Amino acid sequence: MGTRVVTDNVKFIQEFEGCNHTMHITNSSEGVLIQTADSSDNSQHDFDINKKDWELIKMIIDNFVNSEYTED
Repeated sequence: MGTRVVTDNVKFIQEFEGCNHTMHITNSSEGVLIQTADSSDNSQHDFDINKKDWELIKMIIDNFVNSEYTED
């Protein structure tokens, strides 16, 4: 039997002086649920993203973020 890694919750926090931004990522029945929160104004946004849309977002990040891509 091989090793299996299971992650069901991820929490990412950016700390700033006086506030922080938090992103929670959780598995959902359709794909992934992303929740962002900002402590400075107590706001929250939820994104329930299906697997197909998640793969598109991942492809964009993998191929275009910090790349030499430019639009003419």
